Amino acid sequence: MLKKSQPPLQLTLQPSTRLKQFLIIVHTLALAACMANALAPVFKIGLAAVVGVHFGFTHKRLKNEYWIIRHTDVNGWETLIDGQFEAIQILDSTVITTFVIFLHFKYRSKVKCHIAVLSDALATDDYRQFIVRLKTTRIK
Repeated sequence: MLKKSQPPLQLTLQPSTRLKQFLIIVHTLALAACMANALAPVFKIGLAAVVGVHFGFTHKRLKNEYWIIRHTDVNGWETLIDGQFEAIQILDSTVITTFVIFLHFKYRSKVKCHIAVLSDALATDDYRQFIVRLKTTRIK
């Protein structure tokens, strides 16, 4: 039986607005916990500074993070790394839901990456195609 050829799929993952909002809420709660504890004021300020610095780095990283992932029948899964497409292996630990995909992959046979792809990081149809393609190409 012949395998049906699939059209190439290329996706550009945009920064997720919902992920940014979630991180703002989590960091705000962490700041509130820093101020509500029974530590000395100097420690409260120190902890709040650490939370603030962490938020700054995380927000900056998420604002500038773009991933391009593609799948073709010939080359399989690839992602753009350092200006060129490299083959990646989707790991079994990848979690697929209708709201978020926790994509775990390996490239250069040893470097592992983890990406949280929320449904608002792609157009609705692209997100659906991504889920279907991941499910149909997953190695069992």
